Amino acid sequence: MPVRRGGRTLGVLTVQNRATRRRTGPPRMHAERARDAAGLRPLRWHDLRHTWASWAVQSGVTLHELMLLGGWRSFSMVLRYAHLAPGHLALAAAKVRLRPRTKTGTLKKAPHENREKT
Repeated sequence: MPVRRGGRTLGVLTVQNRATRRRTGPPRMHAERARDAAGLRPLRWHDLRHTWASWAVQSGVTLHELMLLGGWRSFSMVLRYAHLAPGHLALAAAKVRLRPRTKTGTLKKAPHENREKT
C-alpha cells in the first residue's frame, strides 16, 4: 500500500515479521490471504477499510481525525460515518429547550422565573 503525503509517494507500507524482521508484503496481500483461508470470498479490501472507519467513529474518533487517519481528501467522504458517532447530534439536541411562546413569538417566562427572589 503506497504511503502518500501531499500527493507525493513516500514509500510502501509493508507488514514485517517480528521474529525474523523480514518484510512479508503489503497488508492488502495478508488481508486477501486471510479472506481466502476463511472462505469469505466476496469480502474486499474496501470492506475492511469501511469497517475500520465505522468502528473508529463508534469508539469516539472525531470525523476530522478519521479523515486524517484514513487518508480521505474531502470531508464530504467522511460524513458518511457521522451517524455512527456516539451521541450523534445529542449535544445539539440537548441545547434545544421547548418553551411556551406568546402570540408574537417571544418566550414566556417559566413559572420558576416569575417568582421573586427573597
